[in-house]
Amino acid sequence: QFDASLLPRLRNFPRGLGKGFDAALLGAWLGSVVDNVQDGDIPECEKELFRVVQFGLRSTNKFFRLIYCGKLWLPRSVAEQVVRHGWNMLEAYQGCAQLASRKQRSLWYMRPKVHMQSHIVRDLEYQVLAGCDHCLN
Repeated sequence: QFDASLLPRLRNFPRGLGKGFDAALLGAWLGSVVDNVQDGDIPECEKELFRVVQFGLRSTNKFFRLIYCGKLWLPRSVAEQVVRHGWNMLEAYQGCAQLASRKQRSLWYMRPKVHMQSHIVRDLEYQVLAGCDHCLN
């Protein structure tokens, strides 16, 4: 049974006016919902997909938190975390799409945003691999 009182208040979520904040806000909210689901409430046939969604939301939320809380130049250690969480986010998206396809469910409609995020991750990864002390956020 869903208990809304367990959810964090709105002030705990990211907010802003720029493009992308809606995705960060929705991801943070959905992550809090998913993290409050009890294992016994998930049908056995959905547990694999649920775990991938949960992993993806956690990675996505860490990715957004790091890039939106970071300054123009990220220290190398932070950029490495952004890259790791970014690739995990994209891997989870791919995993969800594959599981949905196996279950003959509809396609996902997030391709353009995911495509752009892969460019962000790849660009930061190039800077990290080049040995930059600070990477452009």
